Amino acid sequence: MIDIFKKIIEEQTMEQIKQNEIRVPKLVPSIVEMIKSKYGKKVRVKVTKKKIHYGSDNYTATCPIIEIFVLDEYLVAAELKFQTWKDIEGFFGIDLGKYGACLYLEVYKQKWERV
Repeated sequence: MIDIFKKIIEEQTMEQIKQNEIRVPKLVPSIVEMIKSKYGKKVRVKVTKKKIHYGSDNYTATCPIIEIFVLDEYLVAAELKFQTWKDIEGFFGIDLGKYGACLYLEVYKQKWERV
């Protein structure tokens, strides 16, 4: 009986990953536009793709990675990442914390040094 439930959950997870692999890349341009309109010249946004292997499901998907480069020295990178994460979740319905979301968010902060 337990094996049947495990198999059902695995099939649902695989189906969700495959749906996200199709759905999420279509939303990326809108997500990037939202980030640019919200933060303007304070950030630079770059989108790359990476093959992600879901080991427990033995499946490899090509997923977009949104890289945000913080250019404003007064903007807190961790806060920006948290807020962007919540915006993506709220506006686009993508839970980045869920296994198989097929979208990754990376934020980089430029260090400012006195020369």
